[in-house]
Amino acid sequence: MTGHGPLIALLAAFVALGVLYSVVTPLFETPDEIWHFGFVRYVAEHRALPVQSALPDHRARQEASQPPLYYLVAGAATAWIDMTDFDDLVRLNPYGGYPPLPGDRDNRSAFVHTDREAFPWHGATLAIHIARLVTVLFGAAAVGLTYALARELFPARPGLALGAAALLSFNPQFLFMASGVGNDVPSAAFAALVLFWLARIVRRGASTRRLALLGFSLGLAALTKVSLLALLPLALLAMTKSQIPNPKKEGGSWSLGFGIWDLGVHWLWVIGIWALIAGWWYARNWLLYGDWLGMQFQVQLSGSGFRQMPYSPDEALRDLHQTWVTFWLTFGFENLAASPLVSIGLVVGLAFALIGLGRFVTRESLDRPARAGLLVLGAWVVLMVGALVRWMALTEAAYGRLLFPAAPAIAILMALGLVSWPPRRVAPGILAAADTGLAALALLAPFLWIGPVYSPPPVLTEAQIPANLNRVDVHYGGRMRLLGYQLDRDAVRPGDMLRVTLVWQSLATLDEDYTIFIHLFGRNHQPVGQRDSYPGTGTYPTSLWRPGQIIADMYRVPVSEAAIAPAALRIEVGLYDRKSGWQLPATDPRGVAIGTSPVIARVRLAPARVPAVVSVPQFTLGDVIALEDFDLQTHEACPGGIIRVSLDWRALASPGKDYTAFVHLVDAQGKLRGQADRPPLGDDFPTSFWAPGDQVHDVWEITLAHDAPPGDYRILAGLYDPATGERLPAVAAGGAHLPEDQIPLGMVTVRAP
Repeated sequence: MTGHGPLIALLAAFVALGVLYSVVTPLFETPDEIWHFGFVRYVAEHRALPVQSALPDHRARQEASQPPLYYLVAGAATAWIDMTDFDDLVRLNPYGGYPPLPGDRDNRSAFVHTDREAFPWHGATLAIHIARLVTVLFGAAAVGLTYALARELFPARPGLALGAAALLSFNPQFLFMASGVGNDVPSAAFAALVLFWLARIVRRGASTRRLALLGFSLGLAALTKVSLLALLPLALLAMTKSQIPNPKKEGGSWSLGFGIWDLGVHWLWVIGIWALIAGWWYARNWLLYGDWLGMQFQVQLSGSGFRQMPYSPDEALRDLHQTWVTFWLTFGFENLAASPLVSIGLVVGLAFALIGLGRFVTRESLDRPARAGLLVLGAWVVLMVGALVRWMALTEAAYGRLLFPAAPAIAILMALGLVSWPPRRVAPGILAAADTGLAALALLAPFLWIGPVYSPPPVLTEAQIPANLNRVDVHYGGRMRLLGYQLDRDAVRPGDMLRVTLVWQSLATLDEDYTIFIHLFGRNHQPVGQRDSYPGTGTYPTSLWRPGQIIADMYRVPVSEAAIAPAALRIEVGLYDRKSGWQLPATDPRGVAIGTSPVIARVRLAPARVPAVVSVPQFTLGDVIALEDFDLQTHEACPGGIIRVSLDWRALASPGKDYTAFVHLVDAQGKLRGQADRPPLGDDFPTSFWAPGDQVHDVWEITLAHDAPPGDYRILAGLYDPATGERLPAVAAGGAHLPEDQIPLGMVTVRAP
C-alpha cells in the first residue's frame, strides 16, 4: 500500500476489533457502562441533561456529573429506539467482584446475562450496541489523530507515526474500553485533536484559522472529560514558548515591540472560543451545585468515598504499577487479568521505551518545533500522571483507563523510545515487534480472557458426567439435585484455597434464582470457610435452567488462616433464596430428610508444618498410633464426680480407618465404674484422616458412677475398631504387650460423699 493505505488498513483493523470486542463482551461488563448508558438513555428519552442529587432518579448515578459531549452524540444516535425494556436487561450478580486470578472465571461477571442480549438486537440492547459503535468510532478517531500528530511533529519519520498509531490501535485495554459505553476513549480522541492543532501551531505558526480550531478543539475536549481541562493551560504555555524566541540563540528580544501584544491576542482568541464552546457546562454546574466541576456528587454516588488514611509513597508506587498494567491489559471491572508474564512484559517494554527515549532526547539533533512538540507530549503525560496520583491520593482509583487522555502522547513517546535503540538498522524492527505482539494479544483477548469468562457452563449429558465423581444424590426441595462432587486435593492447610466442583441437575422449572452455598466447618463446628454464588460461577442462575439440565460448577473456597489444625473439615452444601433467606430442605437418595445443610464430604485440614518428634512414645497401638503423653488432672473424686484426663496422640502411619478411643475407670475388683468411648476429638478429626506425624491433644471427661464405693481406681485407655470391637494391640515403650490392650494412665481415689 502507498500513501494513506497503511493508515486506512490500521483504522479498519481497529474498527473490526472494536466491533468484535463489543459483540463478545456482554452488556454492562465494561467499567460503569450501565451508568454511562443511563446518561445516554436519559438524553435520548428526555432531550435534556440529567440533574444530580443525593438520590438520583436516573440510571446515570455518578456519571451524570461527567461533561456531556459523548452522551449527547450517543443519545442522538439512539434517540429513535424504544428503550422501555432497559430495566428487564439489568440483573446484578450479587456475588461478583472476587479478586482476579489468571485463568479463573469464578464470578467475574458483574451482571446476569440472558437471551435478551442475543442477536438480532432490539430495544435497549440495540441502543447499547449503537452507543458502543459510537465509542469505537471515537477510538478510530484517536488512532488516526495519533498518526497525524506524530507526522506533524516528526515529518521525516513516517514509519514512526504508523508504529505509534498501531501501539494505540492494538492496545487491548483501549479496544476493550472502546467496545463499551463511556467517555474514556473519546477523551483520547479529543486530547489528540488538541495536541495536533497545538503541534501545527508550534511548527507552522499561529494563523487565525489554526487558533480558532485549537480553541474549538479545547472546548470540545472540556465537554468530554474534566481532566482535559488541563489542556488549556498547557496550550497557552506552549504557544508562549513557541512564539517568544530565545534571545540567546535567535537574537530575539523581550520588548513589547516584539509581539507580546500579538501573543495576548492569541491567548484571548483561544480562551474566548474555548469558553464559548464549553463555558455553559461549567456555569451550569456552578448554578446547580455551587461546584463548577460538579464533582461532589460524582464522589458521593460512586460509593468509594475519600481515603481516610494518608497516602504513602509506597502505595503510590504500587498504584502506578497497577495503573500501567491496567492501561494495557485488564478487562471487566479490572477483575479479568491476563498471565503475570504479560504484566512483566509490559513493564519490560516500558523500561526499553524509557531508555530509548532518553537516548533520543540526548543524542538526536532536533529542530525547535520538534523539541517543543516533544516537550508538550512529555508535559501532557506528566500532567495526567500527576493528576491521577492526586486523584488516587483522594480515592481508590488505580485504573489505567484514567490515563487514556494521555494515551496518544504515550504511544508516540514509546514509539520514539523503541525506534531509538542501536543499531539503527534493527531499531524499526523493535517497534514492529512491539506492534505485532500487541496485535496478537488484541486478537486473542476476546477468545482467551473475555468470552470464556462470561459464557454459561456447558450442559452435560449423563455420559459426560465425570466417571470419578463422588456420588451423593442429594435432593433439594424437589427442585435441584446434587449428583456429586470433586475436590482438587485430599488435604488443605489454613490459608489455602480449596476448589470444589459440584455437579447439579435441575428437577423442575424454577422462577427463583437460588444461591448455592458451600460452608467449611472445623473443630467444634467452627466456621472456617464459605462461598455463596449463583450456579455457573455466577453466569447461570437457576431461573434460566430447564428441567433435566446438568452442569458442573467449580468454586474456590478460602480456608481461614485461623482454622485449628489438624482436623477433618466438614463440607456442607445447600441452596437458599437470597431475598428471604429460606433454605431448600435436603433429602438423601432414600428420601429421608437430612436438614438444609447436609455434609457432603470431609477434607483433611493439615497443620502448616509437621512438628518435629523429640521423644520416644510411651505407648504404641497397632504400630500406627502412639500415645506420647497423658495428664491425669483429677486424682480424687466423689461418686457422680468428673474425672479429667488429657491424651496426646501421634500418628506413626496412616491408620486408614476410623478407630474409637476409650477411657475406662475400673475399681479394685475390675468392675467398670465410669467410661467414655468416642472418636478422638469427638469426630472433629477421625483417625482415617490422620497422616504420619499428626499430633492430637484430646481432653476427656469421665463421669464416675453414682454408686461407686470408696477406694482406689485405675484409669485405662486404648483404641478399638467400632465395626468389630477389636482393640488395637497396646505395647509399652520397652516392648511389653499390655494386658487386654489397655494403657494404664494412673490411679484415682474415690472418697465417700
